[in-house]
Amino acid sequence: MAKGKNAGTGLLVAAATAAATALQDPKVREQLVGAGSAMTDGFLAWKEKRAAATRISDSSELALQGGDDRSVTQKLSTKFGNQKLELRTENLARSVELLRTSAGPDGAHALDEVDAVIAKISVAVSVAANLPFAKRQRAHREIDSALDELERAIFDQAMG
Repeated sequence: MAKGKNAGTGLLVAAATAAATALQDPKVREQLVGAGSAMTDGFLAWKEKRAAATRISDSSELALQGGDDRSVTQKLSTKFGNQKLELRTENLARSVELLRTSAGPDGAHALDEVDAVIAKISVAVSVAANLPFAKRQRAHREIDSALDELERAIFDQAMG
């Protein structure tokens, strides 16, 4: 196996690009454009459910707590690092699942490729958590690029 600074980099981005390319097929685009409205409806329902689950029933209880009871570290960990990438991966998987509910067979096949890349990204995020800082940063940048590519492709398909 070749060793070096760039050995193995770009594999996730290449897989994400291949999955995004599969989404560009005219048959797939036609089926996924129709599925976009169902995806939007599903997302809105999920958003309402999530908002209802996170509401505190008594606003005076929130005031007594001094606002959000999460520590600064907990709040920041969802904005940076592994937890941010985990959340992005989960949200992307949820979007693909919403899109799949009304996609036709060609669209479902293309989304299977996206799911395979999401699974690889999920493993890469887990592995990156145990890397030394400099290597973890490099891995996070690559994972971030792959997620950007897939998110852009899914968004483009949903919007038609």
